[in-house]
Amino acid sequence: MSKFNHYLSTTSQDLKEFHEDLDIANISWNQSLLAIQPKFYKVTQKNALKLVLLNVAKYGTREILYSRRNEETEPKEHRPHLVSNKSILNAVDALSKNGLLDKTTGDKWYMTVPDERKTSTFIAKDSLVTIARSCFSETKITELPKSFISFKDSHTQKHIPFEPTNYTLRIEQVMKFINEFTNEQDITLFGESLLPIFYQRKYIDYYNIRETYPFVFNGRCYPGHVFINKDKRAEIKINGEGVTSLDYSSSVPSHVYSLMTGVNRKDINLVKPYEVHEKIPRPVAKRAFNILLNTNMDTKSKFYGVKSAVASHFTAPKCDQEEKNAWAKAKETFGDDDIKTANAVIKYVVEKNKSVSQAFLQGKQYGQHWAWLEANLVYEVALFMMKELEVPLLVIHDEFLVPESRAEGLENYMHTIALDEDYYKTNFTNSIFTQKPVDFEDYLDKVDID
Repeated sequence: MSKFNHYLSTTSQDLKEFHEDLDIANISWNQSLLAIQPKFYKVTQKNALKLVLLNVAKYGTREILYSRRNEETEPKEHRPHLVSNKSILNAVDALSKNGLLDKTTGDKWYMTVPDERKTSTFIAKDSLVTIARSCFSETKITELPKSFISFKDSHTQKHIPFEPTNYTLRIEQVMKFINEFTNEQDITLFGESLLPIFYQRKYIDYYNIRETYPFVFNGRCYPGHVFINKDKRAEIKINGEGVTSLDYSSSVPSHVYSLMTGVNRKDINLVKPYEVHEKIPRPVAKRAFNILLNTNMDTKSKFYGVKSAVASHFTAPKCDQEEKNAWAKAKETFGDDDIKTANAVIKYVVEKNKSVSQAFLQGKQYGQHWAWLEANLVYEVALFMMKELEVPLLVIHDEFLVPESRAEGLENYMHTIALDEDYYKTNFTNSIFTQKPVDFEDYLDKVDID
């Protein structure tokens, strides 16, 4: 599966409009009596058609992942041709009605079971590939420079203009090498190439602290392979070889414990932050821990909302089956009431992790900061393994997929790479210690276990 590439262009020079080197009038569409003839009159329609055809010309009959989400078009550094999602989906729909491609319309992520969730994709038929490549030969297709940083406002989701800093320059340098090295490999799933892969660090910002602390929230990447079902990822091959998964145990909590208690991240298994009670399954404790890191509570009355947030996660359609099963098991102990079970889960998570409980319920920005700390380390480690050890790999948040023959000994490097403070140090990290801890005893009901 390939991800729709907005950076594709052509070698044509001095075009007033992106579509001007596409001769739409002379394209022979499917003339079947059952086919609806596509019509592209407006500039936006023609630009979208050209971009779709460029993707088809480059990727052929491979499945292409694209977005049908109705949202504001990203700025020029992320959408060089300023072609919107709506224009692309209209072009895809028109070509589908003409019988030139097959499409799948994705499900809403929050309304579907993850294992059954469909994403929006299309697959061009041979006839459309022929049309696309007759319009744009391989030598005529080029790719514009990419930005490896996305910076959005947390409220409006609009991109924020920014001036380069030591940090952003370092990120651009790191991600440029990772992207180039990755795309030099042969990476496949069930015989189909997963290239090109594009890692872009996605940051969010909070309006009240932007001027003081920019670029300290989130920063994870979401390339196409992240959305592949976990079971299928095991079938990925890198340079013809099967892969092994290496990941950080309790990755985010290990950062929390390291900064707040001094526990070495590689020793987090001695703490076991998710082993909170014999009758609370690990997946439930793990999710509750992360919800507490990403949730805010201003008044006593809002604590019901915290319990509700925990309960709602495990009862929502978007919750994966492993977590649903674990929640059902927890309810066998604490009763059928979801809120009472959430109360018990929160109580035991907090008690087991009392030494870092000051980090709980301080707001989403702090939760996103822990994710930022994790992402910084993960991509510096990936850079080291690629550049210094020449290990090809795929990054999935806190996990590395590496060829089986190269896995031995790599876990040692995962815990020995340090971050250069000239780039990565921020005073925001220390601000967690200035936050008033929540007195959980005031808000949690007593829990009795048979």
